[in-house]
Amino acid sequence: MFQALSGSGVILEPMGDVYAGDPNPGSIVAHVRINRIEEQPTVSRALILLGTAIAMMLMTPPANAMSGYRWKYRPVVVLAGVGGEAALAEQRRMFAGNSAGLAERDIVVVWVTGNNVRAELGPGPGLTAAQLRARFGAAETGFRVILVGKDGGTKLTQSTPLSTATLFGTIDAMPMRRDEIRRGP
Repeated sequence: MFQALSGSGVILEPMGDVYAGDPNPGSIVAHVRINRIEEQPTVSRALILLGTAIAMMLMTPPANAMSGYRWKYRPVVVLAGVGGEAALAEQRRMFAGNSAGLAERDIVVVWVTGNNVRAELGPGPGLTAAQLRARFGAAETGFRVILVGKDGGTKLTQSTPLSTATLFGTIDAMPMRRDEIRRGP
């Protein structure tokens, strides 16, 4: 059995004698038939990887996806899916009576429930629920709260409702917030 072109997947079998003595010296004439073509798993894997990469690029927002908030706002992203309803209700209750403290710290609350995205105290992120979940590595089930700093970095993540005392304490300890307090309104 002969293999034509290394890695081509074409298998050649001899059908008879191999003849030498072609009028062109140095050439060899062979009579062969193609027996079968084997599928190359590396090609299939490459196509699957390419398709997956394209799908991920369409689903995953770019790293600077929330750049509209950078240096202006501190987004608090609340992601609630199936099984996170009770925690979502508790988080809403905790934030409801503290809108002045949230606004004072330039917080935009981004509520992500199911396929819905809604922002309070500022502009929306311009991303879908699926993109926000992908950006923060959150599942479609359960509950998660993420504090993003004005620099765009994730500062705090937790899977239980975030008290305003913890939220405000975390923000007030940040150097940028301390500068804001020193400078005043």
